[in-house]
Amino acid sequence: MRKISRQFLLNQDCLPAISLKYFIFVFCSLAGANLTDESCKTLASILKSSNSHVTELYLGFNNLGDFGVNLICDGLSDPHCKLEKLNLSHNKLRNIGMKMLCDSLTSPHCKLQMLRLDRCELTDESCETLATVVQSQNSCLQKLYLSNNNIGIKGVQRLCDGLTHPNCSLGKLDLSYNNLGHSGVELLCTGLGNPDCKLKTIRLSNVHIPEKTYETLAFVLQSANPHLKELDLSNNNIGDSAVELLCAGLISPNCKLEKLSLRWCNLTDRCCSKLASVLSTCSCLRELELRDNDLQDSGAKLLCVGLQDTQCNLQRLGTQNTLSDWEQKSDIDQGRAAVPRPSRSI
Repeated sequence: MRKISRQFLLNQDCLPAISLKYFIFVFCSLAGANLTDESCKTLASILKSSNSHVTELYLGFNNLGDFGVNLICDGLSDPHCKLEKLNLSHNKLRNIGMKMLCDSLTSPHCKLQMLRLDRCELTDESCETLATVVQSQNSCLQKLYLSNNNIGIKGVQRLCDGLTHPNCSLGKLDLSYNNLGHSGVELLCTGLGNPDCKLKTIRLSNVHIPEKTYETLAFVLQSANPHLKELDLSNNNIGDSAVELLCAGLISPNCKLEKLSLRWCNLTDRCCSKLASVLSTCSCLRELELRDNDLQDSGAKLLCVGLQDTQCNLQRLGTQNTLSDWEQKSDIDQGRAAVPRPSRSI
């Protein structure tokens, strides 16, 4: 497989002939290439070609207009289009453009599984349009990235309407760096508690979650919904007391969470006893990210108590500025000496 340079791809006269006749490529990046409407028309013709093998397309940082988006959408809904991943991040998508995009995503011929719309100035109205996609029986969408937009409470409500629809197959949702606050996260928790919600991964980094909301999050972890496997709460000013509320859900027998990120969450060694209890109780947990917190050596030693427990199945613990590598290894190995344990990376 030969790599095609950005400059080569942007030659509109030779792009269709050369890319289809002499090259087979599955990934095409045209980020920041100042694409014109004519370029979008050329790309659409490639996507619609029976000779095209493109499954991934990156069009970020291009300031695509409604007409350019419409041309790309024309390719997406073509029966010959094989595209599975599309990145439109850092493009200002207006409501008209979003409507056209979502119409193509509900086409029975669209095979798109991953869509990135980070920093696209999306609004609550955009979420209403996206909700029609995730609840469509024709949609193949499994991963949706919506970070750094202008999504508020109404937008979250519209998304939840889609997430809880029986037809929804979305498994990953990123809402990081949206000002969701207490009300927005509460609505999400209601959706996550619905048995029809199939989300496996949700990212909520820096969404301004207040302390009282973590009790609701804990309740979701205690629910009988077996789908949720990964939760990212990094860059929220959680603090020790809120983590203790969250731990009540993590130690529940119903909790199936496998990955949890608490990076940059203003944690200290005071919460490490509770986290150690989680490590020794939540046998499903495989990865715990705690970097960039003020745990200190005392906190790391408390965590090692949980790591030494025979019920702990953790494979990766992210820590920083705590015990030196040899001290951590020594403490953990001492706990494993009595009972053989599978290897873990720290």
